[in-house]
Amino acid sequence: MTHPMFSDIFDATQAFVGELSHFNMWDRVLRPIDISAMANCSAYMPGNVVPYLAVPQKQRWRFAKTVSLIPKDSS
Repeated sequence: MTHPMFSDIFDATQAFVGELSHFNMWDRVLRPIDISAMANCSAYMPGNVVPYLAVPQKQRWRFAKTVSLIPKDSS
């Protein structure tokens, strides 16, 4: 159940609950070839904003702003 104040901006069915492994965050869009290399475990590219090794094992995150991971279509 969501708080009434946030019910119009937060959809609990779209929230992620679980654990992440090797969480990294970059300040740029990664090239498809870089993503493919990491997915195939043939490259290691630590995030330049949040590298995996800097995240404590039991770190809890709270995001105060919605971040779109998919660029909006500009056409």
